[in-house]
Amino acid sequence: MTRAVRRSVATALCALLLTACNSREGAGGPAGPASPPATSTRQTTGSAAGPLSGVGTADPPTTAPPASPVSPVSGAPSTAGVPSGPAVDPGPVPTVRTSVPPPSRGLTLGDIRESNDAVLDATLRQLAGAVESGGRAVFVAPFAPAVAGRVGQWFDNTRALGVAGARFVRTPGYFSPRRDTPTSFTRTVVLGVRTPYDDDGSLPGIAYTVGMDRRAGRWTVTTWAPSYVDDPMNCGCRLQVVHRGDVAVVSEGGRSLAGWPAIVLDRALEGTAWPVQRMAGSGLRAPAGHVFFLVDHPYRWFLSATGAPETSNATVSLVETDGPAPGTLFSTASRIVLMLADTDGRTAPQTAVGRLYAWDVVTHEATHQLMNLNSQLYYGEGDPIATWIVEGIAVAVEVLHRRDHPETADAGYYLRDDPRNVDRGWLRRHLAGDLPSREQLYAAPGAERSNWYALSGSVFLFLADRYGFPTMMRTARLMYAQNGRNPFDVVPDPDRAGRYLSRADAMAAWRSWFTDNYLG
Repeated sequence: MTRAVRRSVATALCALLLTACNSREGAGGPAGPASPPATSTRQTTGSAAGPLSGVGTADPPTTAPPASPVSPVSGAPSTAGVPSGPAVDPGPVPTVRTSVPPPSRGLTLGDIRESNDAVLDATLRQLAGAVESGGRAVFVAPFAPAVAGRVGQWFDNTRALGVAGARFVRTPGYFSPRRDTPTSFTRTVVLGVRTPYDDDGSLPGIAYTVGMDRRAGRWTVTTWAPSYVDDPMNCGCRLQVVHRGDVAVVSEGGRSLAGWPAIVLDRALEGTAWPVQRMAGSGLRAPAGHVFFLVDHPYRWFLSATGAPETSNATVSLVETDGPAPGTLFSTASRIVLMLADTDGRTAPQTAVGRLYAWDVVTHEATHQLMNLNSQLYYGEGDPIATWIVEGIAVAVEVLHRRDHPETADAGYYLRDDPRNVDRGWLRRHLAGDLPSREQLYAAPGAERSNWYALSGSVFLFLADRYGFPTMMRTARLMYAQNGRNPFDVVPDPDRAGRYLSRADAMAAWRSWFTDNYLG
């Protein structure tokens, strides 16, 4: 398996069990549980087995929405909803008839489980093949009527986003609470689907509980539901997809978001490419593409299905089904959720301010995705990387991107994460202290939370200013290459080529630079 994050099976189980491991709070209230390897909700990130980190500072603009929805601009990118043409169906619908020994006093539980596993594996191969080929009838065939409708919607939504590969795998027994009889069983499986926007060699997915019953000699799928985190493909709705190049934007297609998918797509194409065009020499590998999900209401997509709904933005890592340990490690692939409603539930206006908000967010969250892709961190007990580092690099890219577009100043929407826009008195009081904790970044009141984000980002802004953007990004890569690293340990010594300043000297240099630039 090609996976940047290497963890023990026990650790992966903890992450899959979500609430038993960690918790975090989101903007405006408790968010879902916390697990690796993700990065921040806007700034928030998580994983498809549970989010890693925290809460965002930038709520959508509070200006009331326009009186009527704005239609997508003329010449908007291609759109894809549920496929309207005939399904590509590879022949007759097969029936899974893997035999199971009848009940017998001599039949052990191990025998029953082995036989049930064979039934499930055959069914999963059939389903994954149908997802790849577009065979809707083949896919729906094994399901009981009570679940077939919802399953069909899952299929349609998955195909609408695009399928470049699929693999459905059952998780090992210690991950999967099991119920076994000769005529019924339950397993946890991971539905891995590689979209055209995911890297080759990755099959990212979400864990599902699958139950099968044997009726009249035929096995039927009677249970099909997300196990731990909510899956937008299972929303019970028809998702709409717009796409161009290496970016796709997914939404529920309601009137409140009309026009936003095309706007976000346009901003995302530029915002995701901006750092990649400047990071040559950093050693970072850019993702093959990006998938953004738009919401204008509290959601649980990719987050705990039983936790409080999220109200901010999120970058979420999925579970990997490729490689030698399928379903037990996190994928390098991520999904991004963009919140387009303010704290009062009003949809962000499609004005210069609203568009600028979206531009900032996609740039910030795409940086988290970039770092997830390149991560070599090992997730055991505690956080392998300080939260201020996770958020700091994303803030720095966001701030530098905004500064690279001075024309945005005319919108009157100032980036609160930029140290230029933080109260100088607050900065003077906190510059000499410790960099923020996870709680300060994710649980502090809104304005103070933004200040902590700005202070975190300033460390990487210092590196970019003194040593250049590629060095800043190289430093970020080093932070994700090994647990417990500190960027102040790898600040180049300007007087000794190939050597680093001591941590104390590096911090003193940063504070001096900060004072000159923001407190002078």
